[in-house]
Amino acid sequence: MQKLMDWLSDEAKGAGKITGYILLIALIDVALVYTVKSALINWGIVPGPTYVPDPESPFKYFSWFTYTSILVQAPLFEETLFRFVPLTIVLFFTKRPGVVFTFVLLLATLFGAVHPYSIIGNVQVAIAGLVFGLIFLKCGGLQGRVLKAWFCSIAAHAMANLFLLGYEYYEYLDYVL
Repeated sequence: MQKLMDWLSDEAKGAGKITGYILLIALIDVALVYTVKSALINWGIVPGPTYVPDPESPFKYFSWFTYTSILVQAPLFEETLFRFVPLTIVLFFTKRPGVVFTFVLLLATLFGAVHPYSIIGNVQVAIAGLVFGLIFLKCGGLQGRVLKAWFCSIAAHAMANLFLLGYEYYEYLDYVL
């Protein structure tokens, strides 16, 4: 725990390093999301999907508003509500590693719980909440640069959503081709 907090305390500086962390966190999030989903299904903890693919595009009902919501509105709102406001308050009072990390875990669990998904979806979203909380801390949250940290968590969230949309489109293409 202390090594993790020491690493998080070393603030990411410079556009290249920050961009790298944002992309890395988004990729780690997507990888963990699908790994956990596969593990839960393979271990028999949750049933596998009864997926009957629609030969039409799964994005046929998407509009510019849907994409704006997924890539802008959701990251902005969710990162404000589940990272920026609560972690700013916690970090104002304490920077003790155990307390801060406990709050990141608690907020990640809450983040997963409020999404209206199945148990797999809730676990996946909670994992995403954890990695977005870590990027918040790494990009300046622990040093009091909460606006920078907030922006980084929003960017990582939007990037992860973009990767997930791309993956869903890839699965559709894999089915129809």
